[in-house]
Amino acid sequence: MRVLLVTPENRFIRAFRRGQLNNFAQLTMAHLAAFVRPPHTVALVDEYVQHVDVDAPADLVGITCNTPNASHVYRLADAFRARGRMVVLGGPHPTLLPAEARAHADALVVGEAETTWPQVLADAARGALEPEYRAAEPPSLERLPPPRRDLIVGRGLLANAVVATRGCPHRCSYARDERLLAAAARAGCVCLFLGLESFSERSLELANKSFNAVESYAEVVARIHAHGITVQAGIVFGFDGDDEDTFEKTLVEATRLGLDGATVSLLTPFPGTPLFQQLERDGRLLTRDWSYYNGKTAVTFRPARMSPEALWNGYMWFRRQFFSRQCTLERLRRSGVRPLQSFALNWGYGRALENALPGWPIPGGERSAAVDWPGAPPQPFFSDQPPVVPR
Repeated sequence: MRVLLVTPENRFIRAFRRGQLNNFAQLTMAHLAAFVRPPHTVALVDEYVQHVDVDAPADLVGITCNTPNASHVYRLADAFRARGRMVVLGGPHPTLLPAEARAHADALVVGEAETTWPQVLADAARGALEPEYRAAEPPSLERLPPPRRDLIVGRGLLANAVVATRGCPHRCSYARDERLLAAAARAGCVCLFLGLESFSERSLELANKSFNAVESYAEVVARIHAHGITVQAGIVFGFDGDDEDTFEKTLVEATRLGLDGATVSLLTPFPGTPLFQQLERDGRLLTRDWSYYNGKTAVTFRPARMSPEALWNGYMWFRRQFFSRQCTLERLRRSGVRPLQSFALNWGYGRALENALPGWPIPGGERSAAVDWPGAPPQPFFSDQPPVVPR
């Protein structure tokens, strides 16, 4: 049996990421490829760097699908099925909306796939796929076969990311074990991603993330830096506690902490989640076109304390300021950890700010010069002068 595994790419995110230096290869399909053993064969297609050929020789096609890719994935799946291929869909979106995805697949994998994928392969080999495969519980990551990195093309060193955990079931604060940090540093860890989300306790409380202890951020970041490890923070704008002052306050705090970098996102209500259901009940959703639900290139709902345009402009203003040369140098001075590595990554993020993006960031909204849309001259949102950061 010939197995083809596809990692699709969303056209909005493809344009958004152009020029960034940390576009790591996704390992989902490389992990699943490791389960395919002779006499079966397996090939990977990463649409970020490769073209998906729907006429490629394959008996079984597996496609991972997140929400912003859903419409594109459905078109690919339909094209493969029209050519007689068995198609299996999995990933976050089919897990959240299996009824929608089922119309485009011979089988669905709901939830994580490590425990069900071997059965999918066995059933496909004998031409008897079940409609749905659902993991009874989260799989153990122990003794999993290593991902088939040899099948990843066009990514160079960016194929060498390591997945150590998949979230955390515990509602603990950001206290980090010193022995764990020391072991990570000895093993070659150079960067940790921390989902700080927000510097507003009110916003975190409203988002049921009060276990993120804002008062501990400085201590945690300093502790990680002490082991020679940089910090890439996850920052999200659009919580119900956020207003137009949130962006400047966040910039001041992020700079004061000496964050080495940040993954900046817009709050996105993924379908099937309590947030989506609440916003739908309140009539605050702006669109059900899933391609907008990527957390980077569009506001998909009406914020509680500002307009969609103000949220978008504030998000863009923060990114322009955070990745500016002046702010980057100040943050890296305060960090003191791997400055050349961090400067290069920040430079890549800053360069990508001017990428021309398809569409419009406010679904259904009228185009306006007052909206900071990449490719057009940036519009000032706050003072052009960077904020004063306390020393």
